[in-house]
Amino acid sequence: MRALRQPPAKRKAKKMYRNTLEIPALDVSVIYIAQAFKAAAIFGLLCLLGFEYLKWDMLSLITWNPYGLLMAWPILLWATAWAIANSITGRYDQTLKEARTRILSRAVWTSIQIGFWEELIYRYLSFGIAMIVLPLVDWITRGVTRWVFESFLMPATHLMTFGALEGQILTTPWTVGAGIITANLVFVAAHVYTGHSIISCVNAWFVGLVLFWLALHYGLITSMVAHSVYDAVLLLTQALKAKCVKTRSRRLPV
Repeated sequence: MRALRQPPAKRKAKKMYRNTLEIPALDVSVIYIAQAFKAAAIFGLLCLLGFEYLKWDMLSLITWNPYGLLMAWPILLWATAWAIANSITGRYDQTLKEARTRILSRAVWTSIQIGFWEELIYRYLSFGIAMIVLPLVDWITRGVTRWVFESFLMPATHLMTFGALEGQILTTPWTVGAGIITANLVFVAAHVYTGHSIISCVNAWFVGLVLFWLALHYGLITSMVAHSVYDAVLLLTQALKAKCVKTRSRRLPV
C-alpha cells in the first residue's frame, strides 16, 4: 500500500513592521543579542589569530566621561531637527493599536537597547574586527586596499569630519582610520538592509562618525548614552505624533 504523502508544511509568514515602534521590545532584544554574539565570536577568534594587528587599546574604550555628553549636542540638535522634519513631511503619521503610555515606554526602552547594542556592535566589535582583517585583505590585494584608503577614503572622511578625527584617521597606523571607516560602512549597510531610505543611510554615515568621535575621545559608554538619547528623541516624537487606537477586547457570551 502506497504511503500517503503529507502536504508540505506551510511556512509562517514573517510579520513585517513598518517602523521600529511596532516591533515588540523582546524581539528587539533577541535581534541585537544574536548580532552581538556573532560579532563577539568573530572578534574573539580573530584576536586569537592576529591580536598583534589591533592598533588601538580596546580596553581603554570601555569608559565614560560625562563631559562627552555635553559635546554630543550637535547630533542631539540634529535629532530634534530630523524629528521635526519627519513630523512635518508626514513620515510619522501612523496608527498604532496600543495605548500611548505603552508606546512611549517601549520607545524609551527600545532607544536604550539601540544605543547600547549598536555601539557595542559597530563602534567596538566591528572596529576591532576591521583592524585585524584589513591587513590580510591588503596583503591579498597587494597593497591596493591600503592605497585606496590612504589616497581617497581617509582624506575624504577627514574633510567630512572637519578634522575632528585627524588623530585617529591620519596620524596613526592606517588600520585605525581604515577600521573606523569600515565599521561605519557596516553600520550604514545595516540601515540599508533594514530598508531605510537613502537619506536615512546618509544620515547614519555622518551620525556614525560623530559617535565614533565620542567613543574614541570620551569612551564607549558615553557614545552609548548619546546614541540612546538620539534615538529617544526620534522615537518619542514618533510615538507622540502617532494616532493611537485602543483595541476592545471581545467578551464571550455568557
